[in-house]
Amino acid sequence: MNVNYVANLVVQDGNTNPLYFISGWRILSSRTAAVNADEHRIALRIGWIDTNGNGKVDLPDQYGFGGDNVDYHFMLQNSTGTWSEKHGPNPSQNTGITDPSNFIWSNGIYYNFYNSSTVYIAAKVH
Repeated sequence: MNVNYVANLVVQDGNTNPLYFISGWRILSSRTAAVNADEHRIALRIGWIDTNGNGKVDLPDQYGFGGDNVDYHFMLQNSTGTWSEKHGPNPSQNTGITDPSNFIWSNGIYYNFYNSSTVYIAAKVH
């Protein structure tokens, strides 16, 4: 899994999905790169557990069986400079961190599951 490839897909969706988003999404050069007043800074990471050890991503079949554990996760920077995240149906929470790149992103029982590099994106929403 390549986090830069996934980030480009996120930006493409943000720029072409008029239901929730406003065109103008872009990948930032760093966590501290400037964002405009109408943008939100988000952080993206991906995680992958190669359950069968074949070195390639195997997606689950139509019933959800037989695939690797693959997921992506976002954090949103708050106006205070700290970051929030939301896992599944759970409420969002302010992590209190100021640098997602130096934070261990876990997924339930999977410690440090989202272990790719962190990509920062400027997002525009309605």
